[in-house]
Amino acid sequence: MIVAYDKHRAIGKNGGRPWDGGKLRGDMKRFRELSKGKSLIMGKRTFLLDVGGHALPNRQNIVLSREDLDIPDVTVAHSLEEAYALAEHEISVIGGGQVFHEALNDVDIIYATEFDGDIKGDVFFPELPPEQWKETSRENFKADEDNIYDYSFVTYKRR
Repeated sequence: MIVAYDKHRAIGKNGGRPWDGGKLRGDMKRFRELSKGKSLIMGKRTFLLDVGGHALPNRQNIVLSREDLDIPDVTVAHSLEEAYALAEHEISVIGGGQVFHEALNDVDIIYATEFDGDIKGDVFFPELPPEQWKETSRENFKADEDNIYDYSFVTYKRR
């Protein structure tokens, strides 16, 4: 999984990214590096709002939807299991909230960007029970002209 969330684990607000209008370029750069060459699994809302409604280049884009969608360079799956079966590369689940909750038991590693903000979100990343997950690395960064919050790149691995 690849995810960014605030200090309350908020990943969404009012149907979109809660930090829209603010910059988190460090997170965007890390996302590009982590996701390149992978099969990305995402919900339809994440695809339309966060990704911009078009396929991300150099990645297999798999969108979960109950509808049959015809989007150039996008594979549509009607269930998480179907998405896994359609994946041609290493898989990264990138959201949104419902997809994260459904896929959490299927992943062994989570790449999180934890930013020090309170964006009063309404969609949250699930809590990671410490008996199941261990933090294995953390890099801390200060806010600057490209990042509106202090933030950390954190890797969690399943125990």
